Formats: sequence, structure tokens, C-alpha cells
Amino acid sequence: MLGSLDKLISLFACITVVITILSFQPRHKSIAQRLHKFTSWQPQLKEIPRGSSLEILASFIPDGWGKSRDIDLIRTNIPLNGNEFLVFQIVIASTLGSLGLFLMHKILVAVVLFILAWLMPLAYLSHAKNQQLKLFNSQLADALNLMANAIRSGFSFLQAMDMASREMPAPLSADWGSALKEMQLGVTIERALENLTARVGSADLDLMVTAILIQRQVGGNLSEVLSNIHNTIKDRLRIQKEIQTLTAQGRISGYLIAGLPFFIALMLLFINPNYLEVLISKPIGWEMIGGGLVSQTIGFVIIRRIVNIKV
Repeated sequence: MLGSLDKLISLFACITVVITILSFQPRHKSIAQRLHKFTSWQPQLKEIPRGSSLEILASFIPDGWGKSRDIDLIRTNIPLNGNEFLVFQIVIASTLGSLGLFLMHKILVAVVLFILAWLMPLAYLSHAKNQQLKLFNSQLADALNLMANAIRSGFSFLQAMDMASREMPAPLSADWGSALKEMQLGVTIERALENLTARVGSADLDLMVTAILIQRQVGGNLSEVLSNIHNTIKDRLRIQKEIQTLTAQGRISGYLIAGLPFFIALMLLFINPNYLEVLISKPIGWEMIGGGLVSQTIGFVIIRRIVNIKV
């Protein structure tokens, strides 16, 4: 019975690995999907083309299941939609869970690996989104200064925006370029700027767009408005860097406290493997490990809350 189970698990693991490899084939988008990319910030890809195994599997998932990840995937420039990302999670989690069950012959190990593999893509997506947002905010102040100077020199708002999209690096240049393409396709400036705010998700950009929309309705000196927003964003970035410097010790302490038990356990496994055998083989040992992980997580979250000061 155990031999048949091993063969079944091996077959399932091979199938999931093959699906994972085939999932990275190039995507072929229709003309409607390409046009939709430049005319709306919502990736409503209802008709998924049959270009790869990942897209074929995603077509069987209801549209609403992965929709919550669509905006995050756009903000991180990952060429997937929500359903495809969900399929990717299922494939990775099933593969690692099957390998854990095949190698260790323990259901608990397979469940733990399945949960970890399920959470890893989400953690990467969150980290990539935060990094893109930080990079965009750091470039926004320079872009505003460039646009303000261009408007003072006689350029129009669209010309100044086009200059910023050509002079600034990614990701700001790509987002600015998408907004300009929307305007070229007939979308109003107000709507294109609102789509840009929704697509990026930056509070600083929302401040800029709100000020521009108000200026377009009531009038005023646009270059002066952009200069004031530039100074405000610069001050916020300076304060944020000062806070990061002052809270660096607390952040490092949190990482050390969270990682120290795992480092000690790993060292003990190499030095004396039998030392932790009782902790792993007995039910009370697993309960102690679970309690320790919960306590570590609570402590780490509390430390992060203390040192993470919003500006």
C-alpha cells in the first residue's frame, strides 16, 4: 500500500512540475486586450487566450476568485492576471506538498510545506509592490520639478508630462507613458490621471492629481502648484529617511530575535541531530514548536508596529 502511494505521489509531483515549466510560455494577447491595457487601469481579461498551460488552467477558475490580485500584479509589472497567479500558487504549493509527503512520509510536513509554498508568492508580491511604490515615490519629486520648470519655459501640461516620461527612468516613465497613451486614444485628462492614481496607488501621486484637477477647474499657476507639491514630497521623503535611521536598531533587533531560534535549531541539527529528536517525535514537542512560532510571530508584529511610523 505504501509503495502504491509513493508511485501516485511521484506521478502527481512530475505532473505539477511539467505544468509549472509549461506555464512560462510566452503569452499572446489579442488586440482588444492590448488596447484595454492603455485605456483602463482594470485588467478585465475575461477571454483568456489559449497560449500556455497557465492560461488554460486559469480559464477554468471563476473570474471573481483572483480579481483581488489584479491591481497588485499590475503595480508590480508581473505579466499575469489574478486567476493565473492563483493557478501558479496552487501548482507551487501542490508540488512542494507532494514532495514533502513523498520524502518524509508525514502528512504534517506536507501540510506545512503546502502552506509555506502558498504564502511565498503572496509575500513576494507584497514585497515587490512595496519596492515599486517606494521607487516611484522617490522619482515623483524629481518629475514634478522637471514638469514645473518645463511649464515655466512655455510648455503645456501634456508636453511637460511627455518630457518627464521620456527623461525619467522606470517605473515612473512607464506609468506616465501609459497615461499619455490613454489621452492619445481619446480619454480625457481628468480620467487618465484618475486611472494613473488607481494604477499606481501612491498617496503622493494622489496629492498631485488632486491639485492638478482643482487647478484645471478654478485656474491658477500650475507651475507654482507643482513646485509646492515637489517641496512637500521632498520634505516627506527627508523625514521618512530620518525615521528609518532612528528606528534601524529596532528593526534589526526584531529580525535577530525572529531568526535566532531557527538559526540555533539549524546549528543543533548539524552538531547533534539527536538532541532535537524528542522535540520533533513527541506530540508535546510539536505543541511547543507551534506555541513558539505563534509567540515569535506576535513579537515580530509588535516590533514592526512600533518601528513602522507613518509620515
